[in-house]
Amino acid sequence: TISQPNTVPLPKEISDRRRRDFRLDPAGAKFSVSTTIQARKIGTQTEVELNLDGSELHIQQRITYDVSYDRLSQVVLLVPEQLLSRATFALSADGKSTNLNAIAMVAENGARIPQRLSLAAPRIGKFDVIVQAVLPVTWPMGATTTSVDVPLVESRDAEFSATRLR
Repeated sequence: TISQPNTVPLPKEISDRRRRDFRLDPAGAKFSVSTTIQARKIGTQTEVELNLDGSELHIQQRITYDVSYDRLSQVVLLVPEQLLSRATFALSADGKSTNLNAIAMVAENGARIPQRLSLAAPRIGKFDVIVQAVLPVTWPMGATTTSVDVPLVESRDAEFSATRLR
């Protein structure tokens, strides 16, 4: 005989996982179990907000992570050289924002420098990494328009599925 016990709400940390508990009567009950191990799956997308204030370009880039099957303890971002000394990083999750310290890694080919950001606690599900920076803008003498190249941070963990500019 199999009976299902009364259920109680699970803690928020594990409520995103499906779980079933059963109690078996000990009178020679036998059962078999199978499980499948899934590799961690990481999805990312980004949204960039730009504000021009005179001779300063304010950049706020929100990188949204969606992590499944295994927790993520750090993220690795590829930061353009123009932003290295100007960018700040923060974790935004569960309505809270926490500053993150970037640790430079060995540079690979290209103009982007890998930066490791350790998370205070390993995360699963959705969370955001916020990158903020201010860049100087040079206006040609007497000009009312100018072109500006906007450097964007990329995730080394997963390619962006979408990039939105506001």
